[in-house]
Amino acid sequence: MPKKRYFQVRKELVDIISRQKLAGNRLPPEADLAKRLGVSRGTIREVMQTLAREGIISKKHGLGNFVHKSAIETKMRIDTIQDFVKMIESGGYEARMEKIGSSKDVLIEDEFFEKASSNLNIENKEDLINLQSLYYADAKPAIFTQVYIPKDIILDDPDKEIKESLFKFLDAFCNQTIEQTIIKFEPRLASGIAAEMLEMKHNEPLIMWEEYYYNIYDEVVCVALAHFHPEFMKFTMLRKAETDASN
Repeated sequence: MPKKRYFQVRKELVDIISRQKLAGNRLPPEADLAKRLGVSRGTIREVMQTLAREGIISKKHGLGNFVHKSAIETKMRIDTIQDFVKMIESGGYEARMEKIGSSKDVLIEDEFFEKASSNLNIENKEDLINLQSLYYADAKPAIFTQVYIPKDIILDDPDKEIKESLFKFLDAFCNQTIEQTIIKFEPRLASGIAAEMLEMKHNEPLIMWEEYYYNIYDEVVCVALAHFHPEFMKFTMLRKAETDASN
């Protein structure tokens, strides 16, 4: 199914869930939805599978598809959104991203170099590319990011702007296909460049997101650090109940 059509059907189903009072808190049968939206039942089923994974609907055998408006209304969900612009927008802010520097004109602080170098097997700062960006929420700094990539895997201009996603950047300019990432969260006190960029006082609390990008050989080829201003970034996550679990 074309992506454009998929997202259109998804939007229409989410609108139905959000705006209509549904009898028994359930969607109409798939056949009725397919006829109403002018698509096949297969298309409806494919979109519904995604909505189920996101917690927007619950499929109960023999009972139908129950809806959960609460999942739609929950903002800044880190289990479904990892694009920072979209994450800021989901919080109700106007968002934009600004590239603020690369390894040619920014200082790599020792603490952050240690985090990156220990995972990338790099000994010298000169062997790393450091791309830094600032994300704004209603024109105020909300997220400061630092991306560390070994110079020896860069195949193109390292000052290229990451316009879409880091996954696509690594594929296009480093010939690295990322299989998965591991994210760690760490509470910190604002200091150094992070405090400066986020316009925070030193020792104010913030959250740092550490993300490690793994290729098919299970090698870390990129480390990304993101510092979040707590005034704007309030993360949520939906945890689905396991049907065979006791809690």
